[in-house]
Amino acid sequence: MCDAGHCTGSTEVQWIGNAYLLPLGAVERIGGALGDHQGRKRIFRADSDG
Repeated sequence: MCDAGHCTGSTEVQWIGNAYLLPLGAVERIGGALGDHQGRKRIFRADSDG
């Protein structure tokens, strides 16, 4: 990908993808643990109300 004279290599694009997916995976794990502990319906209701 080239933009304004700067070409991004595949490693830079991969780094951007990893920077997005790492926090997303952490939030998923936390949400799953809360769902196991508190109950799925309760966590879903809390998320839907927000």
